[in-house]
Amino acid sequence: MKKTILLFLLFPVVMTFAASSLSQMPFSVNDTAPVKAWLYSLNDGMGYNYGVDEDDFRTFGASSGICYNNFAFAAFDLHACTDRNNTIAHSLRMDEMSLAAGLRWNIVTNHFAYASLSGGAGMYSYGNYLGLMIQDTAHETFNSNARPVTQIYDAVPYPLQAYAWLNGNVMFGDMFSVRLYGELTHTRDYALLAYADLVLRKPVISMTYTLGYAVPHKASAGDVMQSVAGSERGFTFMSRIHAGYFLIERGVDLTTLQPFATIGLRFSSADAPAGNGAYRMSYTYGWLLGYNATAETHRFYFLPQAPCLAAFVRQMHREDVTNSFTGPERNLIKLQSTSIGAEYTLFNPEHANWINAFGFLGAGVTQECRTTHTILRAEVISAELSPLLHGGVGARIEIPDLINNRPDRYIGAEIWMNINCNLSGKSLYPNPLISFGWGMYFSER
Repeated sequence: MKKTILLFLLFPVVMTFAASSLSQMPFSVNDTAPVKAWLYSLNDGMGYNYGVDEDDFRTFGASSGICYNNFAFAAFDLHACTDRNNTIAHSLRMDEMSLAAGLRWNIVTNHFAYASLSGGAGMYSYGNYLGLMIQDTAHETFNSNARPVTQIYDAVPYPLQAYAWLNGNVMFGDMFSVRLYGELTHTRDYALLAYADLVLRKPVISMTYTLGYAVPHKASAGDVMQSVAGSERGFTFMSRIHAGYFLIERGVDLTTLQPFATIGLRFSSADAPAGNGAYRMSYTYGWLLGYNATAETHRFYFLPQAPCLAAFVRQMHREDVTNSFTGPERNLIKLQSTSIGAEYTLFNPEHANWINAFGFLGAGVTQECRTTHTILRAEVISAELSPLLHGGVGARIEIPDLINNRPDRYIGAEIWMNINCNLSGKSLYPNPLISFGWGMYFSER
Protein backbone atom coordinates (compact mmCIF):
# COMPACT_ATOMS: atom_id res chain seq x y z
CA MET A 1 0.00 0.00 0.00
CA LYS A 2 2.85 2.40 0.82
CA LYS A 3 4.39 1.75 -2.61
CA THR A 4 1.04 2.45 -4.26
CA ILE A 5 0.67 5.76 -2.43
CA LEU A 6 4.27 6.69 -3.32
CA LEU A 7 3.57 5.98 -6.99
CA PHE A 8 0.46 8.13 -6.76
CA LEU A 9 2.43 11.04 -5.36
CA LEU A 10 5.16 10.74 -7.98
CA PHE A 11 2.83 10.18 -10.92
CA PRO A 12 1.99 13.86 -11.65
CA VAL A 13 5.72 14.56 -11.97
CA VAL A 14 6.33 12.01 -14.73
CA MET A 15 2.85 11.90 -16.30
CA THR A 16 1.54 14.53 -18.67
CA PHE A 17 -1.61 15.79 -20.36
CA ALA A 18 -3.14 15.95 -23.92
CA ALA A 19 -1.75 17.11 -27.25
CA SER A 20 -4.39 19.78 -27.73
CA SER A 21 -2.54 21.66 -24.95
CA LEU A 22 -0.24 22.70 -27.81
CA SER A 23 -3.03 25.03 -28.89
CA GLN A 24 -2.59 26.88 -25.58
CA MET A 25 1.19 27.04 -25.38
CA PRO A 26 2.15 29.23 -22.42
CA PHE A 27 4.12 31.97 -24.11
CA SER A 28 3.31 35.31 -25.71
CA VAL A 29 4.82 38.05 -27.87
CA ASN A 30 6.54 39.68 -24.91
CA ASP A 31 7.83 36.48 -23.33
CA THR A 32 11.56 36.61 -24.05
CA ALA A 33 12.85 33.80 -21.81
CA PRO A 34 15.08 31.53 -23.97
CA VAL A 35 13.75 28.35 -22.33
CA LYS A 36 10.16 27.89 -21.21
CA ALA A 37 8.44 24.87 -19.70
CA TRP A 38 5.12 23.88 -18.20
CA LEU A 39 3.84 21.17 -15.88
CA TYR A 40 0.07 21.02 -15.46
CA SER A 41 -2.38 18.65 -13.81
CA LEU A 42 -5.92 18.11 -15.04
CA ASN A 43 -9.00 17.15 -13.01
CA ASP A 44 -12.52 17.66 -14.32
CA GLY A 45 -13.87 17.86 -10.76
CA MET A 46 -12.40 21.38 -10.49
CA GLY A 47 -14.24 22.71 -13.56
CA TYR A 48 -17.46 24.75 -13.78
CA ASN A 49 -19.79 21.95 -12.83
CA TYR A 50 -23.27 22.75 -14.16
CA GLY A 51 -23.70 19.22 -15.50
CA VAL A 52 -23.94 15.80 -13.93
CA ASP A 53 -20.85 13.66 -14.42
CA GLU A 54 -17.61 15.44 -13.53
CA ASP A 55 -15.93 12.10 -12.73
CA ASP A 56 -16.26 10.70 -16.24
CA PHE A 57 -14.94 10.97 -19.80
CA ARG A 58 -11.61 12.92 -19.80
CA THR A 59 -11.43 12.79 -16.04
CA PHE A 60 -7.82 13.49 -14.96
CA GLY A 61 -4.27 13.72 -16.23
CA ALA A 62 -1.31 16.04 -16.58
CA SER A 63 0.66 18.01 -19.18
CA SER A 64 4.31 18.90 -19.52
CA GLY A 65 6.39 20.48 -22.23
CA ILE A 66 9.39 22.60 -23.05
CA CYS A 67 10.04 25.35 -25.61
CA TYR A 68 13.41 26.65 -26.76
CA ASN A 69 13.81 30.21 -28.04
CA ASN A 70 10.09 30.51 -28.89
CA PHE A 71 10.82 28.21 -31.86
CA ALA A 72 11.22 24.49 -31.11
CA PHE A 73 9.16 22.68 -28.52
CA ALA A 74 7.94 19.27 -27.38
CA ALA A 75 5.10 18.03 -25.16
CA PHE A 76 4.50 14.69 -23.46
CA ASP A 77 0.89 14.12 -22.43
CA LEU A 78 -1.40 11.59 -20.76
CA HIS A 79 -5.14 11.47 -19.97
CA ALA A 80 -7.12 8.94 -17.97
CA CYS A 81 -10.54 8.58 -19.60
CA THR A 82 -13.66 6.68 -18.60
CA ASP A 83 -17.05 5.89 -20.09
CA ARG A 84 -19.37 4.93 -17.25
CA ASN A 85 -22.27 4.15 -19.59
CA ASN A 86 -25.46 2.63 -18.12
CA THR A 87 -24.34 -0.96 -17.43
CA ILE A 88 -21.34 -2.44 -15.61
CA ALA A 89 -20.34 -4.49 -18.66
CA HIS A 90 -20.15 -1.39 -20.85
CA SER A 91 -18.52 0.93 -18.28
CA LEU A 92 -14.97 1.03 -19.58
CA ARG A 93 -11.80 3.10 -19.34
CA MET A 94 -8.76 4.03 -21.44
CA ASP A 95 -5.51 5.96 -20.95
CA GLU A 96 -4.43 8.23 -23.81
CA MET A 97 -0.73 9.11 -24.10
CA SER A 98 0.72 11.54 -26.61
CA LEU A 99 4.21 12.66 -27.54
CA ALA A 100 4.38 15.66 -29.88
CA ALA A 101 7.01 18.04 -31.20
CA GLY A 102 7.00 21.00 -33.51
CA LEU A 103 8.34 24.35 -34.68
CA ARG A 104 6.89 27.86 -34.42
CA TRP A 105 7.25 30.81 -36.80
CA ASN A 106 6.33 34.47 -36.29
CA ILE A 107 4.47 35.69 -39.37
CA VAL A 108 3.44 39.24 -38.45
CA THR A 109 4.82 41.36 -35.61
CA ASN A 110 3.83 45.03 -35.35
CA HIS A 111 2.01 47.41 -33.02
CA PHE A 112 -1.45 46.36 -34.16
CA ALA A 113 -1.27 42.59 -34.65
CA TYR A 114 0.87 39.58 -33.98
CA ALA A 115 0.51 36.28 -35.81
CA SER A 116 2.32 32.99 -35.44
CA LEU A 117 2.06 29.58 -37.04
CA SER A 118 3.27 26.34 -35.51
CA GLY A 119 3.11 22.77 -36.66
CA GLY A 120 4.57 19.35 -36.12
CA ALA A 121 3.90 15.67 -35.62
CA GLY A 122 3.21 13.28 -32.80
CA MET A 123 2.08 9.85 -31.71
CA TYR A 124 -0.94 8.72 -29.69
CA SER A 125 -0.73 5.53 -27.65
CA TYR A 126 -3.79 3.95 -26.02
CA GLY A 127 -3.60 1.41 -23.20
CA ASN A 128 -3.19 0.93 -19.45
CA TYR A 129 -0.74 3.59 -18.26
CA LEU A 130 -1.51 3.44 -14.50
CA GLY A 131 -4.69 5.50 -14.77
CA LEU A 132 -6.76 2.87 -12.95
CA MET A 133 -4.19 2.50 -10.17
CA ILE A 134 -4.01 6.27 -9.66
CA GLN A 135 -7.78 6.71 -9.54
CA ASP A 136 -8.27 3.72 -7.24
CA THR A 137 -5.58 4.95 -4.86
CA ALA A 138 -6.87 8.52 -4.83
CA HIS A 139 -10.42 7.44 -4.09
CA GLU A 140 -9.33 5.03 -1.36
CA THR A 141 -6.85 7.38 0.31
CA PHE A 142 -8.32 10.86 0.05
CA ASN A 143 -12.01 10.54 -0.66
CA SER A 144 -14.16 7.95 1.07
CA ASN A 145 -17.28 9.52 -0.49
CA ALA A 146 -16.01 9.19 -4.05
CA ARG A 147 -17.86 7.12 -6.62
CA PRO A 148 -16.73 3.58 -7.45
CA VAL A 149 -14.09 3.47 -10.18
CA THR A 150 -14.54 1.94 -13.64
CA GLN A 151 -12.24 -1.10 -13.73
CA ILE A 152 -12.25 -2.60 -17.25
CA TYR A 153 -10.01 -1.31 -20.04
CA ASP A 154 -11.48 -0.96 -23.52
CA ALA A 155 -10.16 -2.78 -26.60
CA VAL A 156 -8.63 -0.39 -29.15
CA PRO A 157 -8.44 -1.21 -32.90
CA TYR A 158 -5.40 1.02 -33.40
CA PRO A 159 -3.42 1.43 -30.12
CA LEU A 160 -0.71 3.48 -31.90
CA GLN A 161 -1.69 6.41 -34.10
CA ALA A 162 0.67 8.89 -35.75
CA TYR A 163 -0.69 12.38 -36.31
CA ALA A 164 0.22 15.75 -37.78
CA TRP A 165 -0.95 19.01 -36.24
CA LEU A 166 -1.10 22.71 -37.10
CA ASN A 167 -1.79 25.70 -34.85
CA GLY A 168 -2.32 29.36 -35.75
CA ASN A 169 -2.52 32.32 -33.39
CA VAL A 170 -3.43 35.96 -34.16
CA MET A 171 -3.39 38.62 -31.43
CA PHE A 172 -4.98 42.03 -32.02
CA GLY A 173 -3.41 44.66 -29.78
CA ASP A 174 -2.74 43.16 -26.39
CA MET A 175 -6.30 42.20 -25.37
CA PHE A 176 -7.84 40.03 -28.12
CA SER A 177 -6.65 36.89 -29.84
CA VAL A 178 -7.94 34.13 -32.10
CA ARG A 179 -6.46 30.62 -32.13
CA LEU A 180 -7.07 27.73 -34.52
CA TYR A 181 -5.81 24.18 -34.00
CA GLY A 182 -6.17 21.06 -36.11
CA GLU A 183 -4.79 17.53 -36.08
CA LEU A 184 -5.19 14.46 -38.30
CA THR A 185 -4.10 10.89 -37.51
CA HIS A 186 -3.07 8.25 -40.01
CA THR A 187 -6.36 6.46 -39.20
CA ARG A 188 -8.30 9.61 -40.21
CA ASP A 189 -9.30 10.59 -36.71
CA TYR A 190 -9.15 14.36 -36.34
CA ALA A 191 -9.73 17.33 -34.05
CA LEU A 192 -10.55 20.94 -34.99
CA LEU A 193 -10.52 23.63 -32.30
CA ALA A 194 -11.19 27.38 -32.50
CA TYR A 195 -10.77 29.89 -29.64
CA ALA A 196 -11.49 33.60 -29.18
CA ASP A 197 -9.75 35.17 -26.16
CA LEU A 198 -10.19 38.31 -24.10
CA VAL A 199 -6.91 38.89 -22.25
CA LEU A 200 -6.55 41.20 -19.22
CA ARG A 201 -2.87 41.49 -18.36
CA LYS A 202 -0.70 42.84 -15.61
CA PRO A 203 3.07 42.35 -15.40
CA VAL A 204 2.68 39.15 -13.36
CA ILE A 205 -1.05 38.37 -13.24
CA SER A 206 -3.20 37.78 -16.31
CA MET A 207 -6.83 36.71 -16.71
CA THR A 208 -7.98 35.21 -20.01
CA TYR A 209 -11.62 34.52 -20.84
CA THR A 210 -12.16 32.21 -23.80
CA LEU A 211 -15.06 31.10 -25.95
CA GLY A 212 -14.17 28.02 -27.96
CA TYR A 213 -15.63 25.49 -30.37
CA ALA A 214 -14.39 21.91 -30.78
CA VAL A 215 -15.06 19.24 -33.41
CA PRO A 216 -13.25 16.07 -32.26
CA HIS A 217 -13.60 12.73 -34.08
CA LYS A 218 -12.15 9.48 -32.72
CA ALA A 219 -13.63 6.49 -34.55
CA SER A 220 -10.54 4.24 -34.49
CA ALA A 221 -9.50 4.55 -30.81
CA GLY A 222 -12.23 2.42 -29.22
CA ASP A 223 -15.61 3.07 -27.64
CA VAL A 224 -14.29 5.03 -24.66
CA MET A 225 -12.43 7.60 -26.73
CA GLN A 226 -15.40 7.90 -29.09
CA SER A 227 -17.60 8.77 -26.10
CA VAL A 228 -14.96 11.22 -24.82
CA ALA A 229 -14.91 12.96 -28.21
CA GLY A 230 -18.71 13.22 -28.12
CA SER A 231 -18.59 14.84 -24.66
CA GLU A 232 -16.14 17.49 -25.91
CA ARG A 233 -17.97 18.51 -29.09
CA GLY A 234 -19.45 21.99 -29.30
CA PHE A 235 -18.98 25.36 -27.63
CA THR A 236 -16.84 25.78 -24.51
CA PHE A 237 -16.19 28.59 -22.06
CA MET A 238 -13.07 28.79 -19.91
CA SER A 239 -11.18 31.21 -17.68
CA ARG A 240 -7.41 30.95 -17.40
CA ILE A 241 -5.48 32.71 -14.62
CA HIS A 242 -1.70 33.14 -14.70
CA ALA A 243 -0.20 34.41 -11.45
CA GLY A 244 3.57 34.32 -11.67
CA TYR A 245 4.50 30.69 -12.16
CA PHE A 246 1.02 29.41 -11.31
CA LEU A 247 -1.82 28.62 -13.72
CA ILE A 248 -5.46 27.82 -12.95
CA GLU A 249 -7.81 27.11 -15.85
CA ARG A 250 -11.48 26.18 -15.36
CA GLY A 251 -14.16 25.62 -17.95
CA VAL A 252 -17.32 23.90 -19.11
CA ASP A 253 -18.49 22.50 -22.43
CA LEU A 254 -21.59 24.61 -23.11
CA THR A 255 -23.09 21.91 -25.32
CA THR A 256 -22.66 18.82 -23.12
CA LEU A 257 -22.08 20.62 -19.75
CA GLN A 258 -18.94 18.55 -19.15
CA PRO A 259 -16.56 20.44 -16.82
CA PHE A 260 -12.78 20.56 -17.21
CA ALA A 261 -9.94 22.18 -15.30
CA THR A 262 -6.15 22.48 -15.28
CA ILE A 263 -3.81 23.66 -12.54
CA GLY A 264 -0.03 23.78 -12.56
CA LEU A 265 3.23 25.64 -13.08
CA ARG A 266 4.56 27.63 -16.03
CA PHE A 267 8.27 28.45 -16.04
CA SER A 268 9.00 31.52 -18.17
CA SER A 269 9.37 35.29 -18.00
CA ALA A 270 6.46 37.61 -17.22
CA ASP A 271 3.87 37.74 -19.98
CA ALA A 272 3.37 41.50 -20.31
CA PRO A 273 5.97 43.99 -19.01
CA ALA A 274 3.45 46.86 -19.17
CA GLY A 275 0.10 45.11 -18.91
CA ASN A 276 -3.11 46.58 -20.27
CA GLY A 277 -5.40 48.90 -18.30
CA ALA A 278 -4.71 51.08 -15.27
CA TYR A 279 -7.17 49.29 -12.98
CA ARG A 280 -6.29 46.81 -10.25
CA MET A 281 -7.45 43.21 -10.45
CA SER A 282 -7.28 40.35 -7.97
CA TYR A 283 -8.15 36.68 -7.91
CA THR A 284 -9.00 34.11 -5.25
CA TYR A 285 -9.27 30.35 -5.59
CA GLY A 286 -10.29 28.55 -2.45
CA TRP A 287 -12.06 25.73 -0.69
CA LEU A 288 -15.14 25.59 1.50
CA LEU A 289 -15.35 23.40 4.55
CA GLY A 290 -17.09 20.29 3.26
CA TYR A 291 -16.86 17.59 0.60
CA ASN A 292 -15.58 18.66 -2.85
CA ALA A 293 -16.48 22.32 -2.23
CA THR A 294 -14.67 25.19 -3.98
CA ALA A 295 -15.07 28.94 -4.58
CA GLU A 296 -13.46 31.30 -7.09
CA THR A 297 -13.61 35.10 -7.25
CA HIS A 298 -12.45 37.50 -10.01
CA ARG A 299 -12.26 41.15 -8.86
CA PHE A 300 -11.78 44.42 -10.77
CA TYR A 301 -11.15 47.83 -9.17
CA PHE A 302 -12.39 50.15 -11.90
CA LEU A 303 -13.16 53.34 -9.90
CA PRO A 304 -10.16 55.52 -8.93
CA GLN A 305 -12.52 57.63 -6.78
CA ALA A 306 -13.38 54.52 -4.71
CA PRO A 307 -10.15 52.47 -4.50
CA CYS A 308 -11.58 50.14 -1.84
CA LEU A 309 -14.56 49.13 -4.00
CA ALA A 310 -14.30 46.19 -6.40
CA ALA A 311 -16.73 44.54 -8.79
CA PHE A 312 -16.56 40.75 -8.70
CA VAL A 313 -17.68 37.61 -10.50
CA ARG A 314 -17.94 34.58 -8.23
CA GLN A 315 -18.38 30.83 -8.68
CA MET A 316 -19.16 28.43 -5.84
CA HIS A 317 -19.52 24.66 -5.98
CA ARG A 318 -20.48 22.20 -3.28
CA GLU A 319 -21.30 18.48 -3.21
CA ASP A 320 -22.70 16.28 -0.44
CA VAL A 321 -23.14 12.51 -0.57
CA THR A 322 -26.38 11.61 1.19
CA ASN A 323 -27.56 8.43 2.86
CA SER A 324 -30.78 8.48 0.85
CA PHE A 325 -31.21 5.96 -1.95
CA THR A 326 -33.11 5.75 -5.23
CA GLY A 327 -33.50 2.04 -5.80
CA PRO A 328 -30.04 0.53 -5.17
CA GLU A 329 -28.17 3.79 -5.84
CA ARG A 330 -26.78 6.34 -3.40
CA ASN A 331 -27.68 9.97 -3.97
CA LEU A 332 -25.50 13.03 -4.39
CA ILE A 333 -26.77 16.58 -3.91
CA LYS A 334 -24.79 19.52 -5.23
CA LEU A 335 -25.06 23.21 -5.99
CA GLN A 336 -23.28 25.47 -8.45
CA SER A 337 -23.81 29.21 -8.07
CA THR A 338 -22.68 32.11 -10.26
CA SER A 339 -22.99 35.70 -9.08
CA ILE A 340 -21.84 39.26 -9.65
CA GLY A 341 -21.52 41.86 -6.94
CA ALA A 342 -19.35 44.30 -5.04
CA GLU A 343 -16.65 43.93 -2.40
CA TYR A 344 -15.38 46.66 -0.07
CA THR A 345 -12.07 46.43 1.80
CA LEU A 346 -11.37 48.07 5.14
CA PHE A 347 -7.96 49.43 4.02
CA ASN A 348 -6.90 50.81 0.65
CA PRO A 349 -5.73 47.86 -1.51
CA GLU A 350 -3.34 49.99 -3.61
CA HIS A 351 -0.50 48.53 -1.56
CA ALA A 352 -0.15 45.50 0.70
CA ASN A 353 -1.56 46.11 4.17
CA TRP A 354 -0.31 42.78 5.58
CA ILE A 355 -3.74 42.36 7.21
CA ASN A 356 -7.00 43.54 5.67
CA ALA A 357 -10.73 42.87 6.11
CA PHE A 358 -13.55 42.94 3.57
CA GLY A 359 -17.27 42.56 3.10
CA PHE A 360 -19.17 41.53 -0.04
CA LEU A 361 -22.69 41.35 -1.45
CA GLY A 362 -23.82 39.71 -4.68
CA ALA A 363 -26.73 38.35 -6.71
CA GLY A 364 -26.97 35.62 -9.30
CA VAL A 365 -28.32 32.15 -9.94
CA THR A 366 -27.79 28.80 -8.27
CA GLN A 367 -28.44 25.33 -9.64
CA GLU A 368 -29.15 22.51 -7.21
CA CYS A 369 -29.21 18.88 -8.35
CA ARG A 370 -29.89 15.49 -6.85
CA THR A 371 -28.17 12.73 -8.85
CA THR A 372 -27.33 9.05 -8.56
CA HIS A 373 -23.86 8.23 -7.23
CA THR A 374 -22.64 4.81 -8.43
CA ILE A 375 -20.16 3.32 -10.88
CA LEU A 376 -22.69 3.94 -13.66
CA ARG A 377 -23.30 7.24 -15.43
CA ALA A 378 -25.03 9.66 -13.08
CA GLU A 379 -28.69 10.38 -13.72
CA VAL A 380 -30.53 13.52 -12.61
CA ILE A 381 -33.24 12.82 -10.05
CA SER A 382 -34.14 16.49 -9.65
CA ALA A 383 -32.70 19.85 -10.74
CA GLU A 384 -33.72 23.39 -9.86
CA LEU A 385 -32.34 26.72 -11.13
CA SER A 386 -33.12 29.57 -8.72
CA PRO A 387 -32.26 33.25 -8.13
CA LEU A 388 -29.67 33.86 -5.42
CA LEU A 389 -28.59 36.58 -3.02
CA HIS A 390 -25.44 36.15 -0.98
CA GLY A 391 -23.12 38.16 1.23
CA GLY A 392 -20.41 37.78 3.79
CA VAL A 393 -17.27 39.03 5.48
CA GLY A 394 -13.67 37.96 5.57
CA ALA A 395 -10.06 38.77 6.33
CA ARG A 396 -6.88 38.30 4.37
CA ILE A 397 -3.12 38.37 4.78
CA GLU A 398 -1.35 40.47 2.10
CA ILE A 399 2.35 39.82 1.44
CA PRO A 400 4.05 42.38 -0.88
CA ASP A 401 6.51 41.57 -3.65
CA LEU A 402 9.65 42.31 -1.66
CA ILE A 403 11.95 40.76 -4.27
CA ASN A 404 11.08 43.41 -6.88
CA ASN A 405 10.24 46.12 -4.33
CA ARG A 406 6.64 46.29 -5.53
CA PRO A 407 4.32 46.87 -2.52
CA ASP A 408 1.41 47.34 -4.96
CA ARG A 409 1.75 43.69 -6.08
CA TYR A 410 1.03 41.07 -3.45
CA ILE A 411 -0.10 37.56 -2.71
CA GLY A 412 -1.63 36.05 0.37
CA ALA A 413 -4.40 33.98 1.85
CA GLU A 414 -7.90 34.76 3.02
CA ILE A 415 -10.71 33.31 5.10
CA TRP A 416 -14.38 34.17 4.76
CA MET A 417 -17.94 33.44 5.81
CA ASN A 418 -20.62 33.44 3.09
CA ILE A 419 -24.41 33.29 3.45
CA ASN A 420 -26.40 32.04 0.44
CA CYS A 421 -30.12 32.82 0.25
CA ASN A 422 -32.04 30.78 -2.33
CA LEU A 423 -34.91 33.07 -3.34
CA SER A 424 -37.12 30.31 -4.77
CA GLY A 425 -37.77 28.89 -1.31
CA LYS A 426 -36.99 25.39 -2.66
CA SER A 427 -33.58 24.12 -1.65
CA LEU A 428 -31.88 20.79 -1.01
CA TYR A 429 -29.69 22.61 1.52
CA PRO A 430 -30.52 24.66 4.62
CA ASN A 431 -31.80 28.07 3.49
CA PRO A 432 -30.03 30.37 4.18
CA LEU A 433 -26.87 28.29 3.75
CA ILE A 434 -23.83 29.44 5.78
CA SER A 435 -20.42 28.43 4.45
CA PHE A 436 -16.87 28.98 5.71
CA GLY A 437 -13.82 28.81 3.48
CA TRP A 438 -10.27 29.87 2.76
CA GLY A 439 -8.26 30.54 -0.39
CA MET A 440 -5.14 31.76 -2.17
CA TYR A 441 -5.16 35.44 -3.11
CA PHE A 442 -3.30 37.40 -5.85
CA SER A 443 -3.55 41.17 -6.53
CA GLU A 444 -1.82 43.58 -8.92
CA ARG A 445 -2.33 46.92 -10.69
